[in-house]
Amino acid sequence: MFTLMAAGSLLTGCQNDSEPPKNAPAPEDRISYTNEEGTLISNGIALETRGVKVSRAFLLYDNSTAVPPGNKTTEGRVVRLRLVVDDGWAEKDGRVSLGASETIRTDKGQVVLDEKDLFADTPLLDARAARAITLTATISKLGRRHNHFVVSFRLWDKRGSGEIRGSYKLVVE
Repeated sequence: MFTLMAAGSLLTGCQNDSEPPKNAPAPEDRISYTNEEGTLISNGIALETRGVKVSRAFLLYDNSTAVPPGNKTTEGRVVRLRLVVDDGWAEKDGRVSLGASETIRTDKGQVVLDEKDLFADTPLLDARAARAITLTATISKLGRRHNHFVVSFRLWDKRGSGEIRGSYKLVVE
């Protein structure tokens, strides 16, 4: 039996998303890379973009500490995917319209969560807030032991052609 949760949100307030998360390893200790589009990617996140410029992609726990290399978490602990988007969403009157989906599969490929549009109830979003997108995954009950889970995500612009797709593994200890 699984109880899984997924949520999408936009960050607001004064947080500076260009700053590394609390407890982030020194640059020489990070297992990160910069892809061909210039995106700094951590935590083994596979990322594809079309028409959108993403400057950073990384994982955080709910207390804003960095998820360490290996993406280990515990049952019930919130893991947040943070995407820092520099440009590309179709903006009208300071607003954008985005969709976000998230699927979680076991190491055997069994789909245990399939959210079609996490932003369905929020048709218009502040364009400035849409520069820092957070998608949340929580594996709260395990019926049996799994080596890992694969979280796949997709964000798309409902007014334009911008799209972000990707995935990452979570290891529940």
